[in-house]
Amino acid sequence: MNTPPCTDVRLPSPVAALLDGTDLAGRVGHTISLTTAGDDGWPRLALLSVGEVLSVTGTDLRLALYAGSGTTAALAGSGRALLNLVLDGTSYKIRARVRRIDRGGEPLAFFHGHVEAVDEDRVGYAELVSGITYRLADPAAVVERWSWQVQKLREVAG
Repeated sequence: MNTPPCTDVRLPSPVAALLDGTDLAGRVGHTISLTTAGDDGWPRLALLSVGEVLSVTGTDLRLALYAGSGTTAALAGSGRALLNLVLDGTSYKIRARVRRIDRGGEPLAFFHGHVEAVDEDRVGYAELVSGITYRLADPAAVVERWSWQVQKLREVAG
């Protein structure tokens, strides 16, 4: 028996706020790890920014990836994504089902889907102080590109 996917799983408030597509310049440095499985069974990992991941409702998930990447091919094939990020001392693992949205002629591959589960990890004996972070060589140019990408993600509909 096929059970329809659960679509009422919500991102925790801090994660939803981080991925809402606003204040991109103020969120430089936050990294979201995306893991999916390739046809060969091996995990594929991509490191994404707030300019490549968007959640409009807190239950949806939209991604903008390089069209020719191995991660894009793997994600298009499986439709399953595991995102991980560290925020406010908590590690969040987000499982989502997504599908590729054909936008014709765009340099990026767009995905749209829904959050299926969220796991939060925090322990009393140790504090996570950061996840993977980065520094941009040309912040103005990158944030401008992110703004374009987030606008395109806002246009992606399931």
